[in-house]
Amino acid sequence: MSNFASKHLKEWFLQEKRSFPWRNSPSPYGVWVSEVMLQQTRASVVVSYFKKWMERFPTLSSLAQASVEDVCKVWEGLGYYSRARNLQKGAQQLMQKGGEIPSSLEELKSISGIGPYTAGAILSFAFHKKAAAIDANVERVISRYKGIEGDLKTSANKKRLEQETLSFLPEEESWVIMEALIELGAMICKATPQCLSCPLKEDCSAFLQKKTDQIPYKQKRQETIFLEKQVVVLLYQSYVLIEKKEEGKVLGGLFEFPSFPYLAHQNIEEEVFKLLGINALFLEDLPSQNQSFTRYKIDLYPALLEVQEKKDIPGYLWYPMEDLVKDLPFSSGHKRILQRSLHRV
Repeated sequence: MSNFASKHLKEWFLQEKRSFPWRNSPSPYGVWVSEVMLQQTRASVVVSYFKKWMERFPTLSSLAQASVEDVCKVWEGLGYYSRARNLQKGAQQLMQKGGEIPSSLEELKSISGIGPYTAGAILSFAFHKKAAAIDANVERVISRYKGIEGDLKTSANKKRLEQETLSFLPEEESWVIMEALIELGAMICKATPQCLSCPLKEDCSAFLQKKTDQIPYKQKRQETIFLEKQVVVLLYQSYVLIEKKEEGKVLGGLFEFPSFPYLAHQNIEEEVFKLLGINALFLEDLPSQNQSFTRYKIDLYPALLEVQEKKDIPGYLWYPMEDLVKDLPFSSGHKRILQRSLHRV
């Protein structure tokens, strides 16, 4: 980037940048948390979660010592829960090594959940080092500005993106330009770019060649898988039956009500007996809900049932209904079912 373009980008950023809590006195820990939260989630949504997280886990030590359930509960609603679990695992690793976040690229990348982008962001924004933090926003800006065509995920294009990004960064206050590139991608250089408002348009290869709709190369999305599930809310007096999803799998560490494939006109009481070995009395259907994660879209059809015996069932536990909301993290669809159930009992 020419000094002229860098100057224009910096002026634009200082005038237009959004105000976020993680930009105020950024610490290595705060930058790490915010950048992990910002993966797959809009910045405006992250604000309240970031504040809540930093209040509950203000230090590496407090995060490392927390229970997995507590960590997932604070994260509840952000989705992609492996991010929260990796944050805690990384904090535990760091506490074993002295309790400090390192300031070198290789040491950062050795920590669970810290990849090249997050490592670059910590180095740049927290330690003020010249480092490339390349997310989807920066990929769009750099590939369009430099006219990089083809799949950006190839090793050759990944290397070129890193080299071109580093060449953008001046020796002085490189972190300002790095953050400006991210902000430009988030606000102006979107999937459908607002080129006339861009401070880099005069030198942008894709804009000048009218190729902004072709660059960056768009990969085919994975096909969405649609599922339907019958969810059963089983009540025994003031207790309800729940299961904890297995760690290391999708939605691992979260809680849900028992469920099985949905079939119209099925006998729910018979299916509950087949699955859990208990007799249950159907009370009523609850409003259907939907839930999406990765490439799955699931329609949930919940029903309220009552049992006469609090039988121990392997893989499940009985939990006080009134304590579920404040104590345990639920997947999004099942949390809405829980909230609906509370109004019925």
